[in-house]
Amino acid sequence: MIALAAGTAFAEPALQDKTLVVWVAPANLTQRGGSVLTIDDGKKHFDGIVFGECAAAKWMAGSDSYRRTEKQQDVRPTETADADTFVQMAIAYRGNEITIYRNGAEYSRHTIKAPQPFGDDSAILIGPRHVGNDRYFTGAIDDARIYDRALTAAEVAALQPDVEGSIKPWAWWPFDDAAAKDRAGRFTQPRLSAGAKVENGRLILDGQSGSFLVTPK
Repeated sequence: MIALAAGTAFAEPALQDKTLVVWVAPANLTQRGGSVLTIDDGKKHFDGIVFGECAAAKWMAGSDSYRRTEKQQDVRPTETADADTFVQMAIAYRGNEITIYRNGAEYSRHTIKAPQPFGDDSAILIGPRHVGNDRYFTGAIDDARIYDRALTAAEVAALQPDVEGSIKPWAWWPFDDAAAKDRAGRFTQPRLSAGAKVENGRLILDGQSGSFLVTPK
């Protein structure tokens, strides 16, 4: 179980509208409740791309106490990718609307009561769905990034792994070096647990204790 260390504020407005994007290959489709990309404020609030928590092999917008999560997921497509197949998953948060995309196509859409702002002391993590959680994703991440606005469907579809593109990410990890640096320069000192490693341009997570955590500089 990971704990969030205190970070130094980078003195910017709270992040509210945003887009989380990741290229991911699940090691198996039976795993339940890990996250492939989460933002966590360390105060029991988080938004993340979560796999298989409420329904097996289905993606959802994870959140604290399901406040921004649509728990009814029967009509959502079941994931079919194997360990050698990367899919792009993205969640766009625009006001009271949340849209999930898979490989650039709309996967689901729902409305919420209110968005959650994330302040300048928030952390980013991959593996467990939030700070202090003991459910871990198992598989590989090729590229993970966050944008400080809600991207459109066309903008999401145009993104490519390991390529910055025309829209500058707010934070970006292409995992093309052992240090797992944030190419946007916003976060420093990444912490990889014993069950996580960067190898061949990918973050590999074992599903047992593997986590990647970064805090603001």
